[in-house]
Amino acid sequence: MLLRVRLVFAVILFSSLMACGGGGGSTSGGTGGGTSKPTSHNAGQNCMNCHSTGGAASNMIFNAAGTIYKSGGGVQTNATVKLYINGTNTLVAELETDGSGNFYTTEYVDGLFYGMGFVSGVDVEVHGPTGITRMSGLLTEGSCGACHGSSRGNIVAN
Repeated sequence: MLLRVRLVFAVILFSSLMACGGGGGSTSGGTGGGTSKPTSHNAGQNCMNCHSTGGAASNMIFNAAGTIYKSGGGVQTNATVKLYINGTNTLVAELETDGSGNFYTTEYVDGLFYGMGFVSGVDVEVHGPTGITRMSGLLTEGSCGACHGSSRGNIVAN
């Protein structure tokens, strides 16, 4: 099943459900041409620290989330993260970055682990304005900030 998460809807829902850390729901940043994107908050942090069962934002649990950066260090507000069932071309989620460079979904993503049963895992592609970055290795859970930004460096897309 193809999940097409429209971040505008998610941010509006997000801002109506909670106000942790500030920033959620305002519009700034942009994609050029006078178009602005909604922003979220806490770019670069592990989203799952709050957006998980028992977390401070457990009323909005994320199943996959993270932050994309430009090679110069600023956040990438014009990127799309695509998740495919491991070893196939079966697209199961397509997540767009917001004005803070963040992407996230509350929807279940086929291939990711949710506490029960075997999962196939997903392959990850990050599509930036000028190219595609592919993550090497198999991903079985959606907490991108658990590794990136700390032990593995930022996720970068140009």
